[in-house]
Amino acid sequence: MKKSVSFLTCLLTFPLVFASCGGEKDARVKKATISTFSSYEEMQTFNYYNSFGKIGVNTDPKFITDGNTSARVEIHGNPKGNDPSMYIWCDTKYFSANDFSYVKALTMDVFNESGRETKLTLSFTSRKNKLRKTYPGTEYLLSPGKNNLVYYIDRQVAKYLCDIDALEYIRFDFAQTDSFDTFSLLYLDNLEAHYEYTETEALIKEIERTETTDEILYFEDKIDLFNVNALSYQCSSASYPKISINTNPLYVSQGSKSLKVDVAVNPNEGHPDPWPGIRIEKEYLSSFDFTAYGDDAEISFDILNAGYKTKTLAWNVRDKKDNSLEVAAAVLPAGEWVRVTAKLSDMRYKNGRQGEPLDLSALESFTINYAHEYGGQSYAFYVDNFYISK
Repeated sequence: MKKSVSFLTCLLTFPLVFASCGGEKDARVKKATISTFSSYEEMQTFNYYNSFGKIGVNTDPKFITDGNTSARVEIHGNPKGNDPSMYIWCDTKYFSANDFSYVKALTMDVFNESGRETKLTLSFTSRKNKLRKTYPGTEYLLSPGKNNLVYYIDRQVAKYLCDIDALEYIRFDFAQTDSFDTFSLLYLDNLEAHYEYTETEALIKEIERTETTDEILYFEDKIDLFNVNALSYQCSSASYPKISINTNPLYVSQGSKSLKVDVAVNPNEGHPDPWPGIRIEKEYLSSFDFTAYGDDAEISFDILNAGYKTKTLAWNVRDKKDNSLEVAAAVLPAGEWVRVTAKLSDMRYKNGRQGEPLDLSALESFTINYAHEYGGQSYAFYVDNFYISK
């Protein structure tokens, strides 16, 4: 995109101005180059985090898709830290387009010369009115040699989750190395945006959830997955669980779907007592008026431990003052559904860590963590039927 900045910015900002009429060919942009990684000066506008490594300009044609250059990237990282990451900003002289309302996919060519498979995750973040929102990433397993990545964007979901017309940056998360003595070697080229103008406003309008009065999350709608984030207390991001929607009826307590939480073992994790889990954030919780429920109300969910041994669980609720309260704890035998319940009266009257009750009008998060012994086996949890009972 850097070769035609002002022209493409106009197209992105006013995509309907160039609509075809009178039989003329549709002149709206169908594909735009975000980066060809052609200069070190351009790469200096990127941001790098978490002991990233090295990046430079490659001129070896074996690792170039188009033009004369690509990026040569050495991923070093910290085996005990967060995954190395790189941000490409959406408002520089090389790439100046923030409106992705009509972008259906990003594509990029990656040459993996590490001598082994390695992972790369693509995502993007928007910013409007000082509020950042992130569209969920897609993880790719890069085979040795050339890989053609396609990052599809569900525009209906994107419009629900973030401000798709106000992108701030595109994010690349790279897999950690096994030790400080090793690194992954990748070549990046030809990062492009692909546009599609066939959708009408009716098709990309805000999603309306099909929920019952007291439902919090049943995980039946495709957007339910994006109202939950994975996390891991006392661990690096490399140990975060993977979450997905399950459709296997063996792991569903109501309806036809549930949330699957895959907990993997990171052999390089340094903390002996990790607590992986999930969190429902304030952006979603703010749609509920918890003050309208009486003291007899309870908030419950079903959870299935599909692992190999008994686990323990802790459920914490936090408000906008960073006041938190453990509202429930449970023992989870392997292979059994367990209903975990918290009383709204406890949240209303019991003192949290700040020495006062929670502010039910401004809850920030529901966090559910599972104790996971260091060096243990990988396992999965299934969560379903999250609701309020009066």
